[in-house]
Amino acid sequence: MIHSDQVNYIVWRYLCESGFDHAAFSLKNEMRNADDLDRQWATRVPTGHLVNSLQRALMFEECLAQLDENGVEKEASEVIPSSLIPGVKGTSMTAAAIAGAANGTVKRKINTAAASAEGDKRRRTPPASPNGTSAAATSAMNGAKDVVMTDVARAPAQPKYPVKQLTDSDTISLEGHVDIVDHCLWHPSERQSLLTGSADGTVRMWQLPTKQGDAASSTTFSCLPSRTTDKSVTAIAWNNAGTMIAAGSFDGALRLWQAQNNMPVASPARFHTGPIFAVKFNKKGDALLTASGDGLIASWNTAAMTQPMQRWDLKSPVLDVEWIADALFISGSKDGRLFLWQLGRETSIRQFDGHQQDINVLKWNAVINLGATCSDDTTVRVWRADQAGATQVLQNHRSQVQSIEWAPNASGDKRLLASCSRDGQACIWDVVRGDLLHVLHHDRSLFTLSFSPARNLLACAGQAGEVSLWDADTGKMLATYKTQGMLHSVKFSNEGGRLALGRQRPTGAVLMLPAL
Repeated sequence: MIHSDQVNYIVWRYLCESGFDHAAFSLKNEMRNADDLDRQWATRVPTGHLVNSLQRALMFEECLAQLDENGVEKEASEVIPSSLIPGVKGTSMTAAAIAGAANGTVKRKINTAAASAEGDKRRRTPPASPNGTSAAATSAMNGAKDVVMTDVARAPAQPKYPVKQLTDSDTISLEGHVDIVDHCLWHPSERQSLLTGSADGTVRMWQLPTKQGDAASSTTFSCLPSRTTDKSVTAIAWNNAGTMIAAGSFDGALRLWQAQNNMPVASPARFHTGPIFAVKFNKKGDALLTASGDGLIASWNTAAMTQPMQRWDLKSPVLDVEWIADALFISGSKDGRLFLWQLGRETSIRQFDGHQQDINVLKWNAVINLGATCSDDTTVRVWRADQAGATQVLQNHRSQVQSIEWAPNASGDKRLLASCSRDGQACIWDVVRGDLLHVLHHDRSLFTLSFSPARNLLACAGQAGEVSLWDADTGKMLATYKTQGMLHSVKFSNEGGRLALGRQRPTGAVLMLPAL
């Protein structure tokens, strides 16, 4: 029997998977029990379940439509095609085609006209990855703007070599939050210090034990009271010296504390009217940027937080910002626009052209002076600050690209960039040549990834609740760790021997990595 909680949960999951962030937040607040349901059902409901269920229902309707009242198959000309929208013509399927679709053998047709029309996009046929899977490039543009919203992740081939299985005995538990741990961030210099941000409306600064078996201790930085039902901390940041902590919340409030004594620098700044999606200190630490769902970017003087020094209205939710110098930064918006800005200047210095949908993450590499962006349009793009067009358009993903990360070390003469997507793939690219080096397959959507600063070791995680560790130079899987619930954030420590985990449960964790 279907009940309302099941329907509400599946619709909420569809909104989350489709990138309808505001609609998903609204429905979550109306449901009241979304988090409880997610803890129960997250691992049972696959990505794209709503769409797949509707497709199967339409297949059943097609079967019924092909039979008359006596159970005799009709002539093809007598069959009225089924459609999800009454009165809108569908495409009739034969009985054989329906059976094939039910078994997963009928392939969806993808309109790649828009993708092929873009002359600056290069396709390459990369070598096979060491785990036996092909890295052949594909395109997932459906018309000009629509991304295929199905569960396109596929089960990876089993490695033909031993892969180390890490267990809970290899972790330090971070117990203290009372809701989902969405974010984790290591102290810039102190080896044992770590920040976490939670949906419970708090940030915690953890001191990890130096002896195995001892518990981690924490200091709480409260982001309450909240002006909205959703109390979530949506962004956290350290300044470069590790002396200040900033946090942005779903209710639009910005808070800043002295890390050493837990003292607020000022009263909460309530300038934004939408969720704060990004909080970033510049290198000097005297300026702070916030990017919000209200379409505004604000710059703040960290010595006086009462009002922003400057604001820019982009008329579209701003999903990320990234400093490229102490007074220069770039921004990415839900409408696909990318801008270069300068503090003290009201208009942008440059608009970068290319993305067609949400820009989810920006990453600037100061060593080679290149920026990278990833988008719901399934592409990853590489940019120079002085050039409007992308220097590389990297295509292989078949669904929204959730995150990107620069490798800290060169691989020979290659500069590596990793990307992960809801299609279950992590891709490793050489941005110098635009080559796809490795495709790392997973059987569920990926949300987050992180490179070790010590070597080109890549951690990937997402919906399956599993961390996979890969050698980025060879594309070989080295180890895995399975936990309960989805993983929202993974971050390597500065020395590369530990991995912090933010997950769909109140308890965070630090994975202690053996020699791999």
